[in-house]
Amino acid sequence: MVSAPLHKKTNFRKAATAASLLLLSACGPASTVNDNSKNAEALSTPLLAIDQVVAPSQQVAYADGGMISSAHPLATMAGKLMLEQGGTAADAAVAVGFALSVVEPSMSGIGGRIQILVRDNAGNYQGYDAMTELGENYVQPKSMVMSGYSIVGVPGVPAGLLKLHAEYGKLPLATVMEPAIRYAEDGHALMAGEVSRRARAEKAIKKDLVLAAAFLDENGALYDEADFFKQTDQAATLKKIRDGGHDAFYKGEIARAIVADMAANGGSVTYNSLTNYKVVSSRLPHTTYRGYEVWGVDAPGNGTSIVESLNIMKNFDVPNMDDTSWAILTSQATGISIWDTMLDMKGKLLERNTSTEWAKKRASEIKLPTLSKVSQLNSDGHKFSTQYAMLNPDQVDWAGEENGKFSHHTTHHVSADGGGLVVSVTQTLGPNMGAKVMTKGLGFLYAQTGGMPAILGKQAPGDRPRTNIAPTIITKDGKFVMALGAAGGTRIPTAIVQVISRVIDQGMSLEDAIAAPRAAPKFQLRPKPGFAPGAIQLETTAVNGWSQDVIDAIKAAGFKVDTINKYSVFGRVNALAWDADRKTFVGVADLDWEGVSAGPNANKQVVSGHEGKTPPAN
Repeated sequence: MVSAPLHKKTNFRKAATAASLLLLSACGPASTVNDNSKNAEALSTPLLAIDQVVAPSQQVAYADGGMISSAHPLATMAGKLMLEQGGTAADAAVAVGFALSVVEPSMSGIGGRIQILVRDNAGNYQGYDAMTELGENYVQPKSMVMSGYSIVGVPGVPAGLLKLHAEYGKLPLATVMEPAIRYAEDGHALMAGEVSRRARAEKAIKKDLVLAAAFLDENGALYDEADFFKQTDQAATLKKIRDGGHDAFYKGEIARAIVADMAANGGSVTYNSLTNYKVVSSRLPHTTYRGYEVWGVDAPGNGTSIVESLNIMKNFDVPNMDDTSWAILTSQATGISIWDTMLDMKGKLLERNTSTEWAKKRASEIKLPTLSKVSQLNSDGHKFSTQYAMLNPDQVDWAGEENGKFSHHTTHHVSADGGGLVVSVTQTLGPNMGAKVMTKGLGFLYAQTGGMPAILGKQAPGDRPRTNIAPTIITKDGKFVMALGAAGGTRIPTAIVQVISRVIDQGMSLEDAIAAPRAAPKFQLRPKPGFAPGAIQLETTAVNGWSQDVIDAIKAAGFKVDTINKYSVFGRVNALAWDADRKTFVGVADLDWEGVSAGPNANKQVVSGHEGKTPPAN
């Protein structure tokens, strides 16, 4: 099949079957894992353009040779190609990370920040803190600044991905980066989410000459869904990184271009800022939750809030809770823990926030209703069934309209190989399209890093501002169980904790746990900033939202309830697990988003039909 030429508008929605076949050919079964000639041919063959119509079976996939789950089909395909060539999960994760910079540049990219959590085949953990770092000339603003050069920090994504590849990769860097370079140079078909996020930033794009050149077509208009989009500048930058590695970005021609642009436009990033940048080993908060070991990354990431939330929940009989109490408990526990960590900008309170004593104190502040049990789950275990292809895309919040500018700017991906290596990665630009500036000729957006005023915490040159990103890995009895993470700002910890609880406390399959409705704490500014203990937000989407009985019961318990009926508002999870009964991996890309899951050895792959899969590794 021939890809659509640049600018040609192809209505794939009228050919959904063809689009699904494209996806199946890209992410579907491979003939063999060890046939090097065919694997080499796979990379030399033009990579197929994939439309926004995602085959339902591909969001959930089973494969015994490894697994990839990411927020974009082309990124998942890039990782799967690495596993098929004998690469490790690190090779796959690096391929996915660079590919996402190209296919969803409004969400993440090589100008952004990244947190990586690795578990090797011996059960050892390694965390990589490659967050953006404030430049040596940084001056904190008096009021919030949302865009511009003054808030740009040193990018961390290239350093993080390259260090991961150097320490755990097996394939040549040129092979690992080839899909991303191909997507940028040859182009790819835009999906609905990327188009919507650019539309939200249209004013900023059109008033900046560099952004306009990158994101507008020859008629000065934004690209539409299924338009073919090329990024020749980013392709050239990626090739320099491919050929020169870390130094090409932080010391060479790319670095000099960044420094000149910053100096000309009031940026704080200097040549010293770039050359001195290093990936830092993360502290790894962890806890044992009902026999499962849960690992995350500490500040400037926010795995600490995952640990604190679960420690709070240990004080309650969660497995026997009805849905009303469960929604109230999980939303309140995550609200408390997120606020504790937000007030700890430097991570100085890690020991306190992860202690059982502190968790007991915080648990005592949560009041659960004494009501008759109200639940929407049937006695035989209701099976949830949200799938992106079944949704009306107009009902999906692609650009953060419900939660605001800090909610839809992040992506998470997970990778595992047959040798026991597991990688959980979250990367981001800050708000939609980051700082909304781009150096001419480099082709990537910079993350928003330093726009917060001092009243939200003092920031100085060299600081790495805190975020909620929280790659997570779970084991039991020393054996891998699950790797997951999420996108969605303050909804990230809430989504992760609720999926974990659905699997461990409620015995759901990973697929059902991700599809099931979520609740979230509501942030307030008055009477004092924080998450309101008497308020809760509930997912009420048509397919998998909370039942009216549960909503009414929560209101009867004295809570102010906000109902939200758009998809993707309550975090977007990508996860994989090991199914010990089937001896296979299962991957799940959030079922109301655009991502897919896929793995090698796919001749044994089982696609989901919602027939009720066994839970992973109980």
